[in-house]
Amino acid sequence: MQLPVKNPYSHFNEFVKAVSGTNIPPGIFTGTVTAISSLVISDGEIPIDSDNLVVNASLTLAIGDEVAVMPSSDGQKYFVLCKVVSA
Repeated sequence: MQLPVKNPYSHFNEFVKAVSGTNIPPGIFTGTVTAISSLVISDGEIPIDSDNLVVNASLTLAIGDEVAVMPSSDGQKYFVLCKVVSA
């Protein structure tokens, strides 16, 4: 597969898709805790409930907390990695 030499990064996603069979896993995103008793985290569009969450055991969460979330490769589970705050 020949890539243009002008900017080797301009077609990086296309190259990765071609090599991986278009199965690029989603990246880490931030979500907001919207409920605690039965944990729910929202990415702004879709609420993710406790059945689909795997939470770092050392976290103490409160409604409104922002968290870093990493989806599993199959998109069925979401790993809550840590709280995040603005710098």
